[in-house]
Amino acid sequence: MTSAANLFASPTPIEGFNELLPNATPSAVELNANAVFAFYSEDDNEMRIGSASLIKVTNKELVTELFFLTNEHVVRKDCPTDGPCKGINLFQQANIKKSSLFGSKLLSSKGFTGAEYEVIKRSLNPDLAIIKMIVPLDNTISIPKPVKISPSCSNPTQRKVYTIGFSGTDLRTAAGSKPIPFNDYQHKRWSEGIEVSYHKEILENQEGRYLSTTVDILPGGSGGPLLNEKGEMIGVMTATGSGRSNGYKYFGNEDPKNLDWTSLAVTCDLLREFILSANMEINSQEDCR
Repeated sequence: MTSAANLFASPTPIEGFNELLPNATPSAVELNANAVFAFYSEDDNEMRIGSASLIKVTNKELVTELFFLTNEHVVRKDCPTDGPCKGINLFQQANIKKSSLFGSKLLSSKGFTGAEYEVIKRSLNPDLAIIKMIVPLDNTISIPKPVKISPSCSNPTQRKVYTIGFSGTDLRTAAGSKPIPFNDYQHKRWSEGIEVSYHKEILENQEGRYLSTTVDILPGGSGGPLLNEKGEMIGVMTATGSGRSNGYKYFGNEDPKNLDWTSLAVTCDLLREFILSANMEINSQEDCR
């Protein structure tokens, strides 16, 4: 695990991902690891892969509704602004070599048989989407507790932050990087970093305001949660500063008073506004833990 204190010990920030291991994972990550799912959206022409956070669970007479927060850009282009959409799948593939994580019984690694999916709301700016998964009611399945959305938003102060997702670390080629030896998108990993500042950037031809951070993400990590040390979601990962052209390398500044960003997240205030605009309540402590 890389601590905030030594993150800028060299001109290039220490990069890499960490496996989800019991008794070797920060509490903020362990608290939410089971609630982060792999998000697949595909049709005959393309497949989009990202990460998604479970934010709400509703049990009805015959079905359970699970609501997920992810990026808009990982949702198929032909999915509606709201309504049913085929070709979407969410998987709880916490570790493809193990059947459980932290002792919890999880949803099937192959997906939930009979699941249906609906787009509740999607937006290019901010880059967010809420997806509802509807599954037959099954009391034998232990559904993870939703991620708690931070009850308040504050300015970045170089606090320690974390993300969890399905970044494709097999793509990493930069010198000194620390890839995990799994060459697939199905292995859940986490990364630690620091809040940097608010940052204006043009993504998908839309200028937006983002929270810049030094957490590490790669393709597949889009849509993963940005968590504070309490384990509360304070953002949603949406872009990375690395790319194939530079060997997926981040160029950071070793001066902690002049930090360079390595990834961007939708800000806390915008994700709260987005959830409320979808006529959903911000989940409370009791809903989540």
